[in-house]
Amino acid sequence: MASSSSAPVYVDDRDPTLSYSGVWFTGTFTSDYQNSSHGTNTAGSSVSFSFTGTQVSVYGSVDPSNSVCISSPISTYMVDNTSVTTYFALATETKLSNCLFFESPVLEGGLHSLVITSASQNGLFWFDYIQYTPSDSAPTTNTGSIIGGAVGGVLLLAIIVSLSIFAMRRKRLQGSLFPAIREGTPARE
Repeated sequence: MASSSSAPVYVDDRDPTLSYSGVWFTGTFTSDYQNSSHGTNTAGSSVSFSFTGTQVSVYGSVDPSNSVCISSPISTYMVDNTSVTTYFALATETKLSNCLFFESPVLEGGLHSLVITSASQNGLFWFDYIQYTPSDSAPTTNTGSIIGGAVGGVLLLAIIVSLSIFAMRRKRLQGSLFPAIREGTPARE
Protein backbone atom coordinates (compact mmCIF):
# COMPACT_ATOMS: atom_id res chain seq x y z
CA MET A 1 0.00 0.00 0.00
CA ALA A 2 1.14 3.54 -0.62
CA SER A 3 2.19 5.53 2.36
CA SER A 4 0.46 8.88 2.69
CA SER A 5 3.51 10.29 4.46
CA SER A 6 5.92 9.59 1.58
CA ALA A 7 6.70 12.65 -0.53
CA PRO A 8 6.80 11.95 -4.28
CA VAL A 9 10.21 11.66 -5.96
CA TYR A 10 10.76 13.39 -9.32
CA VAL A 11 13.17 11.94 -11.88
CA ASP A 12 14.10 14.35 -14.69
CA ASP A 13 14.64 13.06 -18.23
CA ARG A 14 18.39 13.77 -17.83
CA ASP A 15 18.76 11.66 -14.67
CA PRO A 16 21.58 9.10 -15.01
CA THR A 17 19.40 6.32 -13.55
CA LEU A 18 17.36 6.32 -16.77
CA SER A 19 18.52 3.95 -19.51
CA TYR A 20 17.72 5.04 -23.08
CA SER A 21 17.82 2.79 -26.13
CA GLY A 22 17.04 3.61 -29.74
CA VAL A 23 17.08 7.09 -31.28
CA TRP A 24 16.54 9.98 -28.84
CA PHE A 25 17.32 13.69 -28.92
CA THR A 26 17.07 16.39 -26.28
CA GLY A 27 14.91 19.46 -26.24
CA THR A 28 15.09 22.61 -24.14
CA PHE A 29 11.67 24.02 -23.30
CA THR A 30 10.96 26.40 -20.43
CA SER A 31 7.55 24.77 -19.95
CA ASP A 32 9.14 21.38 -19.18
CA TYR A 33 10.30 20.12 -15.79
CA GLN A 34 13.85 21.46 -15.28
CA ASN A 35 13.58 22.98 -18.80
CA SER A 36 14.42 19.77 -20.66
CA SER A 37 12.88 16.69 -22.26
CA HIS A 38 13.91 13.78 -24.48
CA GLY A 39 12.14 13.20 -27.78
CA THR A 40 11.91 10.48 -30.41
CA ASN A 41 9.99 9.80 -33.60
CA THR A 42 11.39 6.28 -33.95
CA ALA A 43 9.08 3.42 -33.02
CA GLY A 44 10.72 1.03 -30.58
CA SER A 45 12.92 3.63 -28.89
CA SER A 46 12.59 3.10 -25.16
CA VAL A 47 13.66 4.29 -21.74
CA SER A 48 13.93 2.00 -18.69
CA PHE A 49 13.85 2.92 -15.02
CA SER A 50 14.00 0.97 -11.75
CA PHE A 51 12.52 2.34 -8.53
CA THR A 52 11.63 1.24 -5.02
CA GLY A 53 8.11 2.44 -4.45
CA THR A 54 4.39 1.89 -4.57
CA GLN A 55 3.25 3.92 -7.60
CA VAL A 56 4.79 5.54 -10.69
CA SER A 57 3.63 8.19 -13.17
CA VAL A 58 5.11 9.43 -16.46
CA TYR A 59 4.77 12.98 -17.81
CA GLY A 60 5.64 14.54 -21.12
CA SER A 61 4.68 17.07 -23.76
CA VAL A 62 2.52 16.86 -26.88
CA ASP A 63 3.39 18.99 -29.91
CA PRO A 64 0.69 20.59 -32.07
CA SER A 65 -0.52 18.13 -34.72
CA ASN A 66 0.27 20.52 -37.56
CA SER A 67 3.91 21.18 -36.62
CA VAL A 68 6.58 18.53 -37.11
CA CYS A 69 4.21 15.60 -36.53
CA ILE A 70 2.08 13.80 -39.07
CA SER A 71 0.18 12.04 -36.26
CA SER A 72 -0.11 12.27 -32.49
CA PRO A 73 2.41 10.18 -30.57
CA ILE A 74 1.62 6.74 -29.21
CA SER A 75 3.59 5.26 -26.32
CA THR A 76 3.43 2.11 -24.20
CA TYR A 77 4.20 1.54 -20.51
CA MET A 78 5.11 -1.75 -18.86
CA VAL A 79 5.69 -2.21 -15.11
CA ASP A 80 7.51 -5.31 -13.85
CA ASN A 81 7.33 -7.03 -17.25
CA THR A 82 3.57 -7.42 -16.94
CA SER A 83 0.63 -5.90 -18.82
CA VAL A 84 1.27 -3.07 -21.25
CA THR A 85 -0.70 0.18 -21.14
CA THR A 86 -0.89 2.27 -24.33
CA TYR A 87 -1.24 6.05 -24.39
CA PHE A 88 -2.67 7.79 -27.46
CA ALA A 89 -2.06 11.55 -27.37
CA LEU A 90 -4.97 13.60 -28.60
CA ALA A 91 -4.47 16.03 -31.47
CA THR A 92 -3.85 19.56 -30.26
CA GLU A 93 -3.38 22.98 -31.84
CA THR A 94 -0.91 24.18 -29.20
CA LYS A 95 1.94 22.53 -27.34
CA LEU A 96 0.76 20.82 -24.16
CA SER A 97 3.30 20.44 -21.37
CA ASN A 98 3.21 18.46 -18.13
CA CYS A 99 0.77 15.91 -19.60
CA LEU A 100 0.14 12.75 -17.61
CA PHE A 101 0.91 9.91 -20.05
CA PHE A 102 0.75 7.03 -17.58
CA GLU A 103 -0.05 6.27 -13.94
CA SER A 104 0.36 2.79 -12.51
CA PRO A 105 -2.07 1.26 -10.06
CA VAL A 106 -0.89 1.09 -6.45
CA LEU A 107 1.91 -1.49 -6.32
CA GLU A 108 3.23 -3.67 -3.52
CA GLY A 109 6.12 -1.81 -1.84
CA GLY A 110 9.50 -2.87 -3.22
CA LEU A 111 11.76 -2.78 -6.28
CA HIS A 112 9.95 -2.30 -9.61
CA SER A 113 10.92 -1.72 -13.25
CA LEU A 114 9.27 0.58 -15.77
CA VAL A 115 9.80 0.46 -19.55
CA ILE A 116 8.47 3.33 -21.69
CA THR A 117 8.40 2.69 -25.46
CA SER A 118 7.55 4.97 -28.36
CA ALA A 119 5.07 3.10 -30.56
CA SER A 120 4.50 5.44 -33.52
CA GLN A 121 6.82 6.25 -36.40
CA ASN A 122 5.14 9.52 -37.39
CA GLY A 123 4.39 11.07 -34.02
CA LEU A 124 6.98 13.02 -32.06
CA PHE A 125 7.03 11.60 -28.50
CA TRP A 126 8.40 13.95 -25.81
CA PHE A 127 9.27 12.33 -22.45
CA ASP A 128 9.78 14.86 -19.62
CA TYR A 129 9.89 13.21 -16.17
CA ILE A 130 8.86 10.35 -13.90
CA GLN A 131 7.22 10.77 -10.53
CA TYR A 132 7.03 7.89 -8.06
CA THR A 133 5.94 7.30 -4.49
CA PRO A 134 8.80 5.68 -2.54
CA SER A 135 8.22 2.69 -0.29
CA ASP A 136 8.50 3.30 3.43
CA SER A 137 12.13 2.51 4.16
CA ALA A 138 11.79 2.20 7.93
CA PRO A 139 11.73 -1.45 8.95
CA THR A 140 8.69 -2.54 10.90
CA THR A 141 9.47 -3.51 14.48
CA ASN A 142 7.37 -4.81 17.32
CA THR A 143 7.98 -2.07 19.88
CA GLY A 144 6.04 -3.89 22.59
CA SER A 145 8.33 -6.91 22.36
CA ILE A 146 11.43 -4.75 22.50
CA ILE A 147 10.20 -2.85 25.57
CA GLY A 148 9.03 -6.06 27.24
CA GLY A 149 12.41 -7.70 26.63
CA ALA A 150 14.28 -4.69 28.00
CA VAL A 151 12.12 -4.48 31.14
CA GLY A 152 12.40 -8.25 31.67
CA GLY A 153 16.19 -8.05 31.32
CA VAL A 154 16.43 -5.24 33.86
CA LEU A 155 14.22 -7.14 36.34
CA LEU A 156 16.30 -10.32 35.91
CA LEU A 157 19.49 -8.34 36.52
CA ALA A 158 17.94 -6.75 39.67
CA ILE A 159 16.98 -10.18 41.01
CA ILE A 160 20.48 -11.55 40.40
CA VAL A 161 22.10 -8.54 42.15
CA SER A 162 19.66 -8.82 45.09
CA LEU A 163 20.36 -12.55 45.52
CA SER A 164 24.12 -11.92 45.37
CA ILE A 165 23.91 -9.21 48.05
CA PHE A 166 21.73 -11.46 50.23
CA ALA A 167 24.18 -14.38 49.88
CA MET A 168 27.20 -12.18 50.73
CA ARG A 169 25.48 -10.72 53.82
CA ARG A 170 24.41 -14.15 54.99
CA LYS A 171 27.94 -15.48 54.55
CA ARG A 172 29.39 -12.49 56.41
CA LEU A 173 26.83 -12.83 59.19
CA GLN A 174 27.58 -16.54 59.63
CA GLY A 175 31.30 -15.77 59.83
CA SER A 176 30.90 -13.21 62.65
CA LEU A 177 28.60 -15.37 64.82
CA PHE A 178 30.67 -18.51 64.61
CA PRO A 179 34.30 -17.47 64.03
CA ALA A 180 35.82 -20.52 65.74
CA ILE A 181 33.82 -22.98 63.74
CA ARG A 182 34.73 -21.24 60.60
CA GLU A 183 38.45 -21.36 61.32
CA GLY A 184 38.40 -24.87 62.73
CA THR A 185 39.67 -23.91 66.25
CA PRO A 186 38.00 -24.87 69.55
CA ALA A 187 35.83 -22.23 71.13
CA ARG A 188 36.78 -20.69 74.49
CA GLU A 189 34.58 -20.87 77.46
